[in-house]
Amino acid sequence: MIWDNFFSAAKTADARQRFLLICLQYDALGQALPNPIWWISGNPDLAGAFSDHYIQHLERLCDSEEVPSTMKGIFDLPACG
Repeated sequence: MIWDNFFSAAKTADARQRFLLICLQYDALGQALPNPIWWISGNPDLAGAFSDHYIQHLERLCDSEEVPSTMKGIFDLPACG
């Protein structure tokens, strides 16, 4: 699955890193963060809970037929190193 890099990175990250990972995906797409994400960024506990639920939601969407196959590659992470 194309999303493996994103989900693998999210599973090994702490709550702050998962939140930053989501923010980086918006940046990679050249999209501004939605206002609610900005608003919760000042509360680490809320940001961590949000990122957990958001990533779980993305996993469910990816496993469903709701996401067109052409969209499944948008969260690929570049290789590090």
